[in-house]
Amino acid sequence: MPASEVFEKRPSLVIETDLGRDPDDFFAICYLAQLRDLKAILISPGDPDQVALARTMLRGLDLDIPIGVSRPLGQEKRSVGGWYPRWVQSRGGPDVATADGSGVEVLNSVLRSGPLDELFVCGPPKSTGQFLKQWSDQNVRIKLTVQGGFLPYSYLSDLDPQYRLAKFEGLNVCSTFNLGGAKEEAQILVTDSRLQAQFVGKNVCHTLVYTRDMYDKDRLRLHPVHVGPVSNARAIWWEGMDCHFSYKEGKALHDPAAAVMHVHPEIGTWVLGRPYYERGKWGTRPPEDSERSSRVLADVCRPILYQHLVALT
Repeated sequence: MPASEVFEKRPSLVIETDLGRDPDDFFAICYLAQLRDLKAILISPGDPDQVALARTMLRGLDLDIPIGVSRPLGQEKRSVGGWYPRWVQSRGGPDVATADGSGVEVLNSVLRSGPLDELFVCGPPKSTGQFLKQWSDQNVRIKLTVQGGFLPYSYLSDLDPQYRLAKFEGLNVCSTFNLGGAKEEAQILVTDSRLQAQFVGKNVCHTLVYTRDMYDKDRLRLHPVHVGPVSNARAIWWEGMDCHFSYKEGKALHDPAAAVMHVHPEIGTWVLGRPYYERGKWGTRPPEDSERSSRVLADVCRPILYQHLVALT
């Protein structure tokens, strides 16, 4: 086979997201769609306007894959806000759409069609946790990255994170939206031995802010006039960034940072720990002898993370 025809097979991936609220999810999906073989999108809770947004994104990404939801089908509540409706309209998308089934049904269909290499969770892990609870196959190992959790500074006796936030000093546990939104299912992600799990929590995510000044410089540097034709994912990424920075001065990079760490864990500093739930909040503690541990992000090389993120590499 000629060298030009040799390529590395991209890992297969399913994303669970609460797309439609914070723009984080939009940018994380664009990034991962560029670099992974995306097999399905699972939406929490899965309101019809969230499904419509996801369908518009997938059509723009030239992907024909199923969408699953954790909310029972047929419920008409709407939850999409911000600049999303304007972007969907600009792309000719519908206001509402119907999912292909429940998240568990969609995950079952993905597994029937072939192996699944990876999971990425940037929303309450309702469908993922429910699926794992009833999935009987024990002869698999799946890479999982979760945006959620919290690593207290007291855990880092041998490390000194580059950035520490006063609001987290002295805390052992902290509220965290994604894990707190489906606490029973989240604990399955912590304990399931089939998962090679890593958690990217707010102790790091809250220190990562992409500013308008950074955006202006990157937009000029990476404009198609300089870099040539861009992929669908990069085009949609910049459309979203244009919308966001038309009225915002900055963007905290929670889900996009976790997406980069999913692809490039080597740029992070990780510790082994056991995420745990306590009275509505989450923390990390040392695992006991019989317990499974996960990798939890303690720090990251920020310049390289930003470089990967804006170039979608």
